[in-house]
Amino acid sequence: MSRSSSSTVRYATARVAVLDPDATSARATCTALRDSGIDAVAYLTVDELLRDIPHALFDGYVVDWYLPGQTAVAVLSAVRGQPRKTAVVLLSDRTRGRSMDAADIAAAMSAFRLQLLEKPVLAPTLVSALINDGLVPASPKR
Repeated sequence: MSRSSSSTVRYATARVAVLDPDATSARATCTALRDSGIDAVAYLTVDELLRDIPHALFDGYVVDWYLPGQTAVAVLSAVRGQPRKTAVVLLSDRTRGRSMDAADIAAAMSAFRLQLLEKPVLAPTLVSALINDGLVPASPKR
């Protein structure tokens, strides 16, 4: 039995917010996600993303741990405080031989149930981490 074009199943693309104060890094992460079939939107400031979180625009979040003047705790709390479960991956480029408080990172990982990946992150690893936390890259849209 052949399928006509009118009965073709369309797929809704998963949307992921990427928060990284480094524009080059945010752009690279978004490009990697888009190349993997995920719609990615870059945010460079905490305030911009915090304004959008309550609107449930995203299926997942990729958040840099170190943000200007703070860590990602406020963002992680806002994301995990939403009624809808979304995937979250934490990124950091300061985990090896640099100034990073491992106890704070470990506490955030436990409290917010998330994974930490070190930048630069490989696209398949990032996508896998998002999927492991519940992201569905594409779902049938009828």
